[in-house]
Amino acid sequence: MFSNIYEGVLNFDMNGMCFEILFEDGDTSGSIMSGTVIEVLIDDQWRTTRIKFEDDWYLEGFEDVEPQGLPARMEV
Repeated sequence: MFSNIYEGVLNFDMNGMCFEILFEDGDTSGSIMSGTVIEVLIDDQWRTTRIKFEDDWYLEGFEDVEPQGLPARMEV
């Protein structure tokens, strides 16, 4: 789906009060806004989803999966 894929883990940024992807080199994707399309690794498969916020942060279609620390990738 993506041409320039950057992989890392979803990390909640307490300063910005939103998620970011923390890359292996220590860099981040910057704030991921509600509605942003990302891919996450669930059950050993990359799944396309949107990160959303209502009462709390969740992954659209995977509401029972905790986003924090989940392997993720996106085009940056």
